[in-house]
Amino acid sequence: MNTFKFNSNETIGSKLDASRGVGQGFDFLRIFLASMVVYMHAWSVLGLKPEKLQPTWFMTYWVLAIFFSLSGFLITGSALRLRLKDFIINRSLRIVPALAVDIFFAALIMGPLITAYSINIYVSQPEFFTYFLNITGYIHYDLPGVFLDHPSSKVNISLWTVPFEILCYVLISMLVLSRTLHMASVSIVSAISFMVGGVAVKLLKIPSNGNLAEQLIFELFCGRGSKLLVCFLLGISIFQLRHKIPYDRRLFLACLTLCAVFAIFVKPDSPLARVVALNWIASFPLVYIMAFWGVTKLPKLPLFHRGDYSYGIYLYGFPIQQIVYGLTKSLIRKFIKHSSILRCGVRAYGLRRCAPMPLSFRWFSPSLWPIACTGPAMQRFVQPPSGVAEERSLWRYRSA
Repeated sequence: MNTFKFNSNETIGSKLDASRGVGQGFDFLRIFLASMVVYMHAWSVLGLKPEKLQPTWFMTYWVLAIFFSLSGFLITGSALRLRLKDFIINRSLRIVPALAVDIFFAALIMGPLITAYSINIYVSQPEFFTYFLNITGYIHYDLPGVFLDHPSSKVNISLWTVPFEILCYVLISMLVLSRTLHMASVSIVSAISFMVGGVAVKLLKIPSNGNLAEQLIFELFCGRGSKLLVCFLLGISIFQLRHKIPYDRRLFLACLTLCAVFAIFVKPDSPLARVVALNWIASFPLVYIMAFWGVTKLPKLPLFHRGDYSYGIYLYGFPIQQIVYGLTKSLIRKFIKHSSILRCGVRAYGLRRCAPMPLSFRWFSPSLWPIACTGPAMQRFVQPPSGVAEERSLWRYRSA
């Protein structure tokens, strides 16, 4: 009960200030969201589509929506205090090291060990070379001869968000350059502009499979990436308005209830389940859930106190799940075949779907912790300019 002690005069900002900017809920939230991404990807490993089922369809929206709103909330503090050059360096150190290692690991270590081709053929295929373009944000999912017998041959489906991460940093950099980052009205109007743009694209019937310009417009305003941009901008705005937005348990529970009702009663094929509609209906309560949860005092996670593992779990989870699937599929098939209890496949399905999760955490933790934390650790050398008033406690945050 003490965790959710309510004071009608409290705001998101006052809760954050009271804890000197150390919102333990943010650390918990990042690990929770990364875990949910691993869980969602387990469906893809099996060739299943949770977006077609009820109520799991809503999970495909809210997990990354909260993730990006969390990112917008946390990095706004840094952007307000840092010079633009230092901010860009800060973000690059956060993203590039872990992403680069993920790409090189997949192409140079995992690929040669798993590919159905010989090494000579593997390294001579165009897919091998184009896979390295992922570091630039030009996304390619396949490596030659890798995971060909899996339901999904993609090496890492998590990479689809990388271009939108870059675009989010471009958006906040534009706010810095225009000196409007401190103005909540600008970020809110920007978010609503993307939402209105989605409606306009639908009314104009711009196809998702048209020419390059039409595809780009559709993806920015109606595609799955539009929710990331909208929620990132709303995350910025809620940080700007943190001292005006109440920290209200009743409002938090109302937002949770709204999302739960929506997930349970709205069918996956309903027009309300489309991204354009969800950006209007679900983004605002989800962003409030993020802020409330983030500034709430929660127990520390004992296994994750040494650094922020969330981005590493997000990046490396799917390739590890694919490897686990390849190693266990024959064993599980035999187990199902000789087990009358599991012949129906229900329990086996659950086991298959969840088994990659702890293994991906366990593999990532001891071996890649130095890589995941090297970039963020170097951020300490990028300091705000002298003479600028700072909220030093928020300097500790690294975005998800």
